[in-house]
Amino acid sequence: MRTNLKSYLGRRVKVIINHQLGTHDIQEHNIWYPVNYGHIADAREDGVKPEVYLLGIYEPVSEASGIVIGLVLRIDGNEDKLVVAPEGRSYTVEQVQAMVAFQERFFTSRVVVSDNFEDNLTKKSHFKLLAAVHLFLIRDGQILLSRRFNTGYEDGKYSVIAGHLDGNEEVKAATIREAQEEARIQIAPEDLEIVGVMHRRSNHEFVDFFLLATRWSGEIVNTEPHKCDELTWFGLDFLPINILPYVRKALEIYRQGQQGIWFASLGWNYQN
Repeated sequence: MRTNLKSYLGRRVKVIINHQLGTHDIQEHNIWYPVNYGHIADAREDGVKPEVYLLGIYEPVSEASGIVIGLVLRIDGNEDKLVVAPEGRSYTVEQVQAMVAFQERFFTSRVVVSDNFEDNLTKKSHFKLLAAVHLFLIRDGQILLSRRFNTGYEDGKYSVIAGHLDGNEEVKAATIREAQEEARIQIAPEDLEIVGVMHRRSNHEFVDFFLLATRWSGEIVNTEPHKCDELTWFGLDFLPINILPYVRKALEIYRQGQQGIWFASLGWNYQN
């Protein structure tokens, strides 16, 4: 396994973007770019400029600076990639894998994200439980749903505004951030209510927090058309057939009118 890019870990680099977020390249596997993708400005001694996945910037840019937080190691090729993010932003291996899958699905690769590179390569990692927030945005008996697009996971199915917790981030703060990032609306903390929690097993093991908001400010805009091709209001009694099953289940429990915060488990073998 090559580690020739190891020296970049933790370094601040300038990135020149070749493929901006949201662009379509029909020559390179006919893919859309859900992240900004390019190369570092300065070449190595051999003249090569390592290519870069730029994460944590949610708009198309032509260049940016950030910290190298990880590597994508190509097992079946010699084009390892750097993973760069704004200072202070970090991601788990699973999160990086999801964000680079649009291109890495064509290769056999391994993601390494760690302050201790050697330990991450040679030692078994501790179990990590992923956490996510999901927003029930409801008005006049309708809920706002987003249809997944070009994400590599359950594309074509409806979900709600949602996202992973970034770490060092309270649940309501994460929900407010996701609402701003995905729909350009602002929600005050006092207008958010935690209505349920789910322990779910699918492709990974999750703890999902479901939050309700009936008041917000700003006009709803689909700010991530590269990941969501439709934001639509649906009546709570007329949900689409192709809604994610666990989101449907969470809505069913919420609508049963249980008092307090509900809890559910989903995707475990002992369940019917």
